[in-house]
Amino acid sequence: MRHAHKSMLLLCMCNAYIFGIMNQRDTNAISALCLHFADELGHAVAVFAPRNEPAQAIAYIGRAPSLSIRHLSGLLGLSHAATVRLVDRMCADGIAKRSPSKEDGRAVGLTLTTLGRVRYDEMLNAQSTVAQSMLSVLNKKDRAAFVQLAHKFLSSRTYSEDDATRGCRFCDVEACHSCPVRTDA
Repeated sequence: MRHAHKSMLLLCMCNAYIFGIMNQRDTNAISALCLHFADELGHAVAVFAPRNEPAQAIAYIGRAPSLSIRHLSGLLGLSHAATVRLVDRMCADGIAKRSPSKEDGRAVGLTLTTLGRVRYDEMLNAQSTVAQSMLSVLNKKDRAAFVQLAHKFLSSRTYSEDDATRGCRFCDVEACHSCPVRTDA
């Protein structure tokens, strides 16, 4: 999870405490749950990235074939030069390949190779396993309530396209027929 997202989460939790919505213990519990979930997911998908490559890069390219290096750089929060080096390593490892961008023939687009696609699919499976494992302590009724609340939280604000892409980078987009993340601003 990016530092800015952690800070936003903590700010929201503090505001909930200040305005009497929750006590500090509840605020701590929700914050810790979110951070543990993010850490578990980060560890689960990192095993599919060779040489410590950011798994996020594989996820972004997998979600958006023909993604430009410039756009990937912005999503990852890396400089253009660092992103080029990352892409060079991914290409050398057989994870990604460069091709003309579908949107702009002058730009370079990135796609996953067959090996990269396998890694991407494995990361989606890992995401599902982590979520199911973490929610396994809930009975069916509580799990349904938790999922309903997750949808409510996600749909309560409008996200920029890049924020939505970052937040949903490990989502199976084919399974999200009515995604709760709104980008209609």
